[in-house]
Amino acid sequence: MTMKELVSAIAFKHKEQGITVHPPASVDDIHHFEAAIGVNLPQDFIEFYSICNGFECNEDIFNFSPLEDILSHTNNYGKNWFYFSEYMIYW
Repeated sequence: MTMKELVSAIAFKHKEQGITVHPPASVDDIHHFEAAIGVNLPQDFIEFYSICNGFECNEDIFNFSPLEDILSHTNNYGKNWFYFSEYMIYW
């Protein structure tokens, strides 16, 4: 299964309960994020964020955070690490 197929499958599965799939992050957005946290993202993260810049799922309040949201909460990232998802809200 490709990353695009996986994102589509997640969106389809949660269609009834409600899901928002964010538009893709730009290459510049990804580079800015990598510079801010001090690490190059693994290829699968780059591919995911190039397909969608995260999603918000109403079922169980499971979210995959957009890059700008991660950077806006400085306690959720540091040099070489970051929280990229949440379950039942952690902010």
